[in-house]
Amino acid sequence: MLRPRQILETFGHVHPGSWRALEDLRQRRAGAWPTYVYAPLDVAGVALATAHRAAGRALPSHAWEIVAPALELAGLAAWRATQQVFRFDPDLYTALLETPIAGLIPGEHFRRLPAWGVYVETPGLCAPLIGGGDAPVHGAFAWLDWRADRCQDILTLGLDTDVQLAIGHVPLVGTLEEGLAQVEAEWREGIAAGVAGGGIPDGFAAAAQSVYGRLLSLLLYLCAEDADYERPPWPVTKRTKKGLRLFPPDNPSVWRVGERIGAVLRHAAEAREPRESALDSQRTSPRPHVRAAHWHSFWRGALDVERERVVRWLPPILVGADRVHGLPVTVRPVRDH
Repeated sequence: MLRPRQILETFGHVHPGSWRALEDLRQRRAGAWPTYVYAPLDVAGVALATAHRAAGRALPSHAWEIVAPALELAGLAAWRATQQVFRFDPDLYTALLETPIAGLIPGEHFRRLPAWGVYVETPGLCAPLIGGGDAPVHGAFAWLDWRADRCQDILTLGLDTDVQLAIGHVPLVGTLEEGLAQVEAEWREGIAAGVAGGGIPDGFAAAAQSVYGRLLSLLLYLCAEDADYERPPWPVTKRTKKGLRLFPPDNPSVWRVGERIGAVLRHAAEAREPRESALDSQRTSPRPHVRAAHWHSFWRGALDVERERVVRWLPPILVGADRVHGLPVTVRPVRDH
């Protein structure tokens, strides 16, 4: 069984009735938040309390004690609707992890995630521990939250480690760099005010930022219009005798990302240009490669009127692929209607 499915089933056993309680609330409050958000954290908290009461279980004495499981419910329920696991080609995966989150990359781009909640596999990735050392991150859940009081999107990440589902958030304010900086600032303020216990060891914040940045790079690629994978269909509700209902799949599905670009990267690595020698000093053209995601600004409008400066985000671009032959062919079945 895939790890995210195990996490999903474990949560369902610990908090019975929570999936249905949250879905009922979603149907009753339809239109109260953006469509790209499955359910905000506050709604997940109400659903969790409802499920506890229905099962005859006592509620926590303090409201903050329900926040952690409510966060898990919001993220796992968002993923449960589609149960899609995204597995990156190894060479593209490495290239994306090495792409820095820098420049004017808008947080709102994450509204283009292929589902309410996604799970990306992260082989070889490790996250630092406050007590020292690090822990392997097998994968990460990602979903969008919505704060109505601020009209603000929040990207929430659930890191799948052997210890726990470590949940963090990135407020999508301005650029991603600004959002990551705000995460660290709020954390330090919480420690100074005594809200968050412990301290930050030397180098811990930088290491944590690095892990978040790498995860954001993977998620940004999933949001790109020309990303190298077949975008899965969005789930739809079905009308039943008890009203509209969303029926999740019985099992997870694995979506492979970057098979064609990965083949190009491998071909380029195998066909490295020979070093210049006395017998061969002819200049060769650059090898095919992935140009990192970046921003491009330009002026729009006629020259004789006041023009507008426009900035657009360009996703990772494959450069020089026309010189590579033998790429894998993508075959998609087409049904006769």
